[in-house]
Amino acid sequence: MGLIKKISSFILLLYIISIFSFSFARHREIKYQEAINYPPLKYVVDGKIYGFSNDLSMLIFENDVFNVKYSYDNWTRVYKRIKNGEIDICGIIAETNERKKYIDFSQPVYKAHVGIFTRKDFMDNVNKNNLYKYKVGVLKDSFIEEYLKNKLSIYALKEYDDSEEVVDALISNKVDAIVEAQEVVNYFSAQNNLSDKIKLQQGNLFSSNFAYGIRKGDTELLNYVNGRIDFLKDKGLYETIYQKYFYENSPYYVNNLLKKILIISFFIVIFTLLLIVLLRFDINVLRKKLSVEQGFLQAIFENSNVLIIILDKDGLILSFNKFAEFITGYSKEQVVGKKWIDIFIPDENKNYMNNFFRNVFSFNVYNNHENDIIEKNGRRISILWNNKVIFDPVLNKDVLVAIGIDISALKESQMQLEEINSELEEKLKTIEEQTKLIKNSEERYKFIVENMNDGLFEIDLINNKLSSFVKLDDEKIEYLSNQNDDVKFWTHYVIHEDIEKVNKKFNDLVNNVIDYCEDEVRFNADNQIRWLNFKAKVIKDVNGNNQKIIGIYTDITKKKEYEEKLRRLAYFDVLTLLPNRLSFEEQLVAALDNYKEGMFSIVLLVDIDNFKNINDVYGHSIGDRFLIFASQKLLKIVNSFNGFVARFSGDEFAVLINDIKSKDEIHNICDSILKEMNTTWTIDDISIFTSVSIGVCIIPDDGNSHQEILRNVDIAMHYAKEKGRQHYQIYMPYMMTNSLYKIDLEKRLRLAIENDEFEMFYQPIVDIKTLNISGVEALVRWINPDRGIIAPSEFIPIAEETGLIIYIGETIIKKSLKQLSIWNQKGINNIKLSVNISAKQFMQKDLITKIIDNISSSNIRFEDFEIEITESIAMGDIEYSSKMIKTLFEKGISIAIDDFGTGYSSLNYINKLNINRIKIDRSFTSGLEYDKESRTIVEVIVYLAHKLGLKVVSEGIESRFQYNFLKELNCDYGQGYLFSKPLPANEIEKLLLKGKIEI
Repeated sequence: MGLIKKISSFILLLYIISIFSFSFARHREIKYQEAINYPPLKYVVDGKIYGFSNDLSMLIFENDVFNVKYSYDNWTRVYKRIKNGEIDICGIIAETNERKKYIDFSQPVYKAHVGIFTRKDFMDNVNKNNLYKYKVGVLKDSFIEEYLKNKLSIYALKEYDDSEEVVDALISNKVDAIVEAQEVVNYFSAQNNLSDKIKLQQGNLFSSNFAYGIRKGDTELLNYVNGRIDFLKDKGLYETIYQKYFYENSPYYVNNLLKKILIISFFIVIFTLLLIVLLRFDINVLRKKLSVEQGFLQAIFENSNVLIIILDKDGLILSFNKFAEFITGYSKEQVVGKKWIDIFIPDENKNYMNNFFRNVFSFNVYNNHENDIIEKNGRRISILWNNKVIFDPVLNKDVLVAIGIDISALKESQMQLEEINSELEEKLKTIEEQTKLIKNSEERYKFIVENMNDGLFEIDLINNKLSSFVKLDDEKIEYLSNQNDDVKFWTHYVIHEDIEKVNKKFNDLVNNVIDYCEDEVRFNADNQIRWLNFKAKVIKDVNGNNQKIIGIYTDITKKKEYEEKLRRLAYFDVLTLLPNRLSFEEQLVAALDNYKEGMFSIVLLVDIDNFKNINDVYGHSIGDRFLIFASQKLLKIVNSFNGFVARFSGDEFAVLINDIKSKDEIHNICDSILKEMNTTWTIDDISIFTSVSIGVCIIPDDGNSHQEILRNVDIAMHYAKEKGRQHYQIYMPYMMTNSLYKIDLEKRLRLAIENDEFEMFYQPIVDIKTLNISGVEALVRWINPDRGIIAPSEFIPIAEETGLIIYIGETIIKKSLKQLSIWNQKGINNIKLSVNISAKQFMQKDLITKIIDNISSSNIRFEDFEIEITESIAMGDIEYSSKMIKTLFEKGISIAIDDFGTGYSSLNYINKLNINRIKIDRSFTSGLEYDKESRTIVEVIVYLAHKLGLKVVSEGIESRFQYNFLKELNCDYGQGYLFSKPLPANEIEKLLLKGKIEI
């Protein structure tokens, strides 16, 4: 029997493959051609097509029902072809009575408003009543031209092939006025800085609906486009695209909103007295917003890498941040409430600090103030303070906010340098005094050298000879002299790069340009480079003639090594030894300053995908070694392009490549990095696969400052991650608008969590055969005070990205279990509650404990609770998923695979997990009426699932045809608008009490 089962499964697999192969082979080809350069519907930037029409069309035809062939031409030729039936669809165009004779139109998707425009310096007042007097420019064969001819009887028109030519004709004085869509003119005005050259003479002359133009009589294509538009509107995707390009809500959204407003207005009239309660609620909201901002400031206070303390005018410590705890060794609890002077100030400085507190509160500012403090371990350190007196509304008094930086190391270096200089000056002074007392005696030099740790040299300018003493150890003094050599003898030891400046210094001394010199040179001593600091002075005779140059030199190699160490700490990453962010920013500023016309530079931000998982699974030691290997490989790649690479942050690397001649090189560079970095790494016999995502900015196109470039490349990198990772994304201006929108939405989302703006809606799951309600799926809705209901498709991706989905998911479980408990108390039993679990929730180690605790505390049976996870979650880490699901399954909790058919679609793997049900994705259900492939796929899924002992739920049932088809297949359960849309608890309760759906 086992062999027969395997053979049957294999035959079924071949059957499925043949179905898909056949479906791909017989997709109908659609010729899609439209005119471009008609913003914001369609326009070109850097050779790429953007616009509302482009984005909407990509979503309409994303299901591969048709094999769409896209092309573009000017409007006149496109219009001629659609009229003659040479193409199937011409994109979004204006709907007119004349065009309806030759073209079928979809439902409207946009409305354009037409106006009359002139140059700003045009003195006449032009309107529709006197427009015939002027030379008027218009788009050829456009809906506007039809209006002017048929409605205003204006036939003497100057025709142009596209809208940009129309606007250019007005600017270049070829016409007196143009009649064009206001949105189009506004776009070109903003793009080309024409706001001071064009003015609107008469706005809203008329408006026109825009819809997809479809070849006359092609009912199949027309119904498909209309069906997809309805689908996109229902899902909120249409609204998202509309707001992206028009920065306002669509008429569809507004009309729905107006209906809701009318209903709400009726209740407002009845419950006017509730306004007082609402006002109080608004006050509470404002208080909570203030609390969030205070939390933000508190986060800055606690996590800054500077000392921050808050004191009153008596020096009493009111607050003390974490970095101050780290520097001083005291905890906040040990110092708050005590006087600053008593704990931290040395005895000799206490009077000074008492005066300081009196002065700082009088003058209200006391910046760049330096004083010593004593750490808990007794060490004395120097702090540089900036101070500000502010009024604290909570304490109702002035307080001092002091921000400090530890400058002890800097001061110590300065002191060492000053000591060296002081010692050198003293030694030089000693030399001069000894020279006056003891002339021409080598013993005098020996005496001096015996008492110092430095070298001494003397150049006899009369005889052109050099003598030098060098102390080698505590007992021996070596005397260097070459009676036959000139003064260049000493410079033989100076490395080549420094000889010129040494010679110049000595020449200036001899020529009386200077009478004292000092410099640092590199000295080759036994093939080791040493740094020497030398000071020299000319000795003159009684007549003022130059006699000698005397000087001293000190080995400062250790000092230089220390300075180099400090420099590396400041400019290089300790782990990877790559330049750090500060170093990269300096390189970027230089690239902006040295920009060459005709050439450009690129900045790449390379982020390692899912690096956190490496640390979590294998530990930080492996994670650090992985970063080292990754940095070395990236450095090798970037070096081949003569670029500069730096470690930017934890798992991010920044790349700068200058002097690129062609933008095509960008793709070659990014492809090379992706190819080399998207690989399997082996560390200690551990195989780790990871990939990278890359953001790209072009200098100078994408920013005028290094801050702007870094902001934009970060935005581009996050867009690459949103595309599914393992991609690169070149920055485009629209990304900034989307980024700002996401930032605003995240801010609103955090407030929504704090204000508990989430409500639970429930959609029934129905037994297909009996229409009895077997369960409900819990669906969260965000009720925003300003925008009303915000669709999950809009805020869930942001919640996933920011990690807020974990809190929202926990809220859904708690609220829905509480509601199920209420229903049980009302006698509504045997209802299974289904709750969706996000990817981040599923990866929480304490998820099972939380679910079990919540069910137990709600007095709900485990078998009445079901979690829904997507295929991608279940199959992402099969070992982890299997363990999690098995634990829940053994407790009696049901497991359903949501959106089946859109991911791995592997019933074989899913059968190995403890799964109870699979849910067929609504994209297959919606295609049952017009798509044979969808019907075949659904048939196979139901058949195979039943063979494996799994129940099937079909989502998105919206018509009787879909219901009857699924009923004939013996599909177990259904869910969709045919039965009920998602409803709040009080409304779904009425259906649950009935226990059955009527259709």
